[in-house]
Amino acid sequence: MMDIEPLMGIIQGKPILHGATHTLAGALLIGLAAALVGKPVSTWVLRLMATAHTALTWRASFAGALLGTVSHVVLDAAMHSDINPWRPIADGNGLLGIVPIGSLHILCVGLGCVGAVVIAMRAWHDGKA
Repeated sequence: MMDIEPLMGIIQGKPILHGATHTLAGALLIGLAAALVGKPVSTWVLRLMATAHTALTWRASFAGALLGTVSHVVLDAAMHSDINPWRPIADGNGLLGIVPIGSLHILCVGLGCVGAVVIAMRAWHDGKA
């Protein structure tokens, strides 16, 4: 949901791709919408696929959606000059360049690998139980 605005900007050839959706206020609104829609949709898809899973709680839905949208803005703000994360309170992007882009990419890939290992270990453990 976060990157629909930049996608439309790319398609339309706009010079600024990251607008209201890439502010903390926009992220909170998108996170709330994602949580409200995501839980019932995820529950329905998992039931449809007959996938064994732990019940998705509203707390988990809201935590995941809000953490995901806010972290998305923070990570994008570190690498895109057209983001104003504090708008409408303040203009500017004090996060731009706080971490070199190469390091940011390595961090994201590394954390993704850690997450994959955790998922694999949980699947292996659940299969043994």
